[in-house]
Amino acid sequence: VKEASYNILYKCHECSTHGAWQISKHVFHNGLIAVRCPGCSQLHLISDTLGCFSGIPQSDEARFQEKLMELINNNAQFYSELCEVDEEKDLPCIQIEGLDEE
Repeated sequence: VKEASYNILYKCHECSTHGAWQISKHVFHNGLIAVRCPGCSQLHLISDTLGCFSGIPQSDEARFQEKLMELINNNAQFYSELCEVDEEKDLPCIQIEGLDEE
C-alpha cells in the first residue's frame, strides 16, 4: 500500500536553487518535515506541527539550523522507529529529505 503524499516545489531563499520533493501527507499534518537544499545544503523547515521551532524565528538562521540539527541528531531515529512499529497509531513523525545527499 503506497502512502499518500504531496509533491512540493521549493525555491531556496539563500541560493535560489529550485528543488522538488515528495513528502508524506501524514507527516506534513502530524509531524515535522525539513528539506535540504540541493544547491547550498541548507536545511529548510516545511512543516512543524509538533511545535519544535515555536519561538525561534526563521530569520535567526544560526539558532534555527542549530535546533534543527539537534532535533535530527537526537530524535529523528526515535520517531522513525516509532512510526515504523505501528502505522495504525497517530504518532508524530519526522521526515527529512536530502540527508543522504550530504
